[in-house]
Amino acid sequence: MFFLRQKRSFFSDLRHEERKRERLALESFMSFRFLVRLVFSYGIVFLASAISTSFAAPEVLSKMPRPLASVINFGEDFTRPLARFDVRLKYQDKGDGSDALVNTYRVDYPLLLRNGWNIATRVDLPMISNDTQGPDNREGRWGLGLGDTLTQVIVASPEANRFRYGTGLRAIWPSATEQQFGSGKYQLAPMVGAVYAPSCLAEGSFVKFIWREEFSVGGDAGRTDIHRSVLNPGASFTLPRQFYADLSPEIKINWQDNAKWFVPFNLTVGKKFGKKLIVSLEWNQALVKQYRPYDWELEARVGYFF
Repeated sequence: MFFLRQKRSFFSDLRHEERKRERLALESFMSFRFLVRLVFSYGIVFLASAISTSFAAPEVLSKMPRPLASVINFGEDFTRPLARFDVRLKYQDKGDGSDALVNTYRVDYPLLLRNGWNIATRVDLPMISNDTQGPDNREGRWGLGLGDTLTQVIVASPEANRFRYGTGLRAIWPSATEQQFGSGKYQLAPMVGAVYAPSCLAEGSFVKFIWREEFSVGGDAGRTDIHRSVLNPGASFTLPRQFYADLSPEIKINWQDNAKWFVPFNLTVGKKFGKKLIVSLEWNQALVKQYRPYDWELEARVGYFF
């Protein structure tokens, strides 16, 4: 009986310690969510002054440092690719009680061709931490692993009458280490898009539209097939002192789920430091969510141009 009581006491202490660790983890996570919302609030304040500056009167725009603005490239224009390395950290509220942290390492490298044409190459390697339930995580505990790898190639035209265009192909590889970190499918996504730089905006500003079709071409037969249309209208505004603001929502139509729509609001604000370093903050908020990839997400980025 003595040994039985000791054994019960041991397992009771063990459960107590486990509950204590889970409570501390939850408190840390809630503190992180508060920090995310605080940063977002400051981003909205910045946006108000940023957009008003970009649409300033012509006599104000004429006083901006146009020689500097004309050579600045923030990397948001897919037809003017830059050699860069990014580290990105994204918090995602999926709206179903689960959350995710995504740490993405991204490399872009352009190849310049004759007559102003170029080829933009890109590789994304994501590390994902989430509490999504699945065959590899039935209890919904937080885990960490590698997500699906993204590769992309785009061929873009030179500028003609403030207009540029491009076409390319994105491929996603099922490299996720556990099911909750990826789709389990090989995916292809052909795309086409165009960019126009209106003369009424500050130099370096532009509007764009990109159309992308995403579909699975193999992989785990037990996972859901993928077929989505992605419509990506956008506008980017060059601001004084190497600041910029960008609106670029990715509107999705899920053909695999009765053509349900997902429409988010998107905002990116950032600043370039010198010629090599750039930092930015991107916010996405679901507006129309007939199906729900996420409820809202916030991503901080640090990029280095080389």
